[in-house]
Amino acid sequence: MWKFPGGKLEPNESLEGCLEREIQEELGIKIEVKNPLVVNDHHYDKGSIRLHAFGANLLQGEISLKDHDDYRWVSKTELDNYEFAPADIPIVNLLKE
Repeated sequence: MWKFPGGKLEPNESLEGCLEREIQEELGIKIEVKNPLVVNDHHYDKGSIRLHAFGANLLQGEISLKDHDDYRWVSKTELDNYEFAPADIPIVNLLKE
C-alpha cells in the first residue's frame, strides 16, 4: 500500500518541525511546511494513530529514498489508481476535491 511520508513527533517538537525533519530523513529533501490540511484519527486492531496532513513546498534537493521502496508524484485525478493505507484515505479524499 502507498502512504504519505512522515513520522513520529519527538518531545518538544512542533508538528511542522517533525514533518520537515522526517522528510529530510526519509527522502533527503528540504521542505517548507505550509498550511494544515486535515487531522485524521484512525483506529487499527493494535492501536490508534493521529495523522496531521500539511501542504508543503520543496525548497531543495533530489529525492533519495532511505526508508521507502518507491515514490510517485501524481495528479489528483490519478490518486484512485493507488491503494493507500486506511489511515491515509481521508487525506486522499481531501486532495481529490
